[in-house]
Amino acid sequence: YLFRSSKSTKIYLIHRKLRNKRSTVIEQFRSEISTATTNILLCTDIVARGIDLPDVDWVIQFDPPTTVVQFVHRCGRTARLGRLGNALLMLLPNEAAYVNFILNSQKVPLREMITADMKTIENVVPIVRQLATSDKAIYDRSKQAFVSYVQAYVKHECSLLLRLKELDLCGVAEGAFALVHLPKMPELKNRDTSKFNQQNQTINAESIPYKDKSLAKKRQMEKEDPSLKIKKRVKIVAFSIKKEKKLKNRLKRLRREQAENERIVGAENDLAENEKHIDEIANEYSKLKKQRRIQRYNKLQKLNKNKNNELELSEDEQLSDME
Repeated sequence: YLFRSSKSTKIYLIHRKLRNKRSTVIEQFRSEISTATTNILLCTDIVARGIDLPDVDWVIQFDPPTTVVQFVHRCGRTARLGRLGNALLMLLPNEAAYVNFILNSQKVPLREMITADMKTIENVVPIVRQLATSDKAIYDRSKQAFVSYVQAYVKHECSLLLRLKELDLCGVAEGAFALVHLPKMPELKNRDTSKFNQQNQTINAESIPYKDKSLAKKRQMEKEDPSLKIKKRVKIVAFSIKKEKKLKNRLKRLRREQAENERIVGAENDLAENEKHIDEIANEYSKLKKQRRIQRYNKLQKLNKNKNNELELSEDEQLSDME
């Protein structure tokens, strides 16, 4: 928007939703990169690696990437094949520790760059804010961009260094995103927002028009009939709370699994003890059966012997009678 009036500057856009147009945009940017015009490719990390763009003079990172490895890949888009190039990383005062972190983890030294004075920034912010108050589409996108920025900040790999509680959310919203109004989000719930852009509190968001007539008609129809909205309204919960809840549920699951394993191990131990006890009983029963067989055998032998003795006695008596 700031470069619309400049014919010598061309801006290209790539993000994950432009699946079918990515190759076309990259080819257009690559073909114009060596011309006299100033070409700017506004992109996400989908271009951070795997794409060769020659003669890139500057790689400007609006904020620290989610992972430190991605930082190196981003910088690698410039100074390729022996060419010269520059990489700029924008950091807030509370993010200064990130410099030493990059040095220690990736062995990449960073040096501070003298930036423009605050007057330049103060002159740019009102221009962007004026755009937001003249087109509701820009107003909506600026708020969405701010919410996305805060969510990415919470999910950052270096959350111990880049702490959300140390981030001046109102200052970022006003200075970096030129917001007219703050969005409703959990991260702002316990923050002091009384000093945020007092002069714009009188601006009614509903009075800001859409310059795109078709978009204005669509929003009006959705306002009259909320069922036309594709996405259902859901309760917004801070990512930090979601993360804590997720870890809590995972801990519960691990404890349940541990208890189940202990129960199974205990049952297996009990089964082993029972099997051992059963074996002992079986051995005793086997011995007892053997002993009883021996006793029955001895008893039969004794009975047979007594019968034989009786028979012999009877024969002797018969012989004596005959005599």
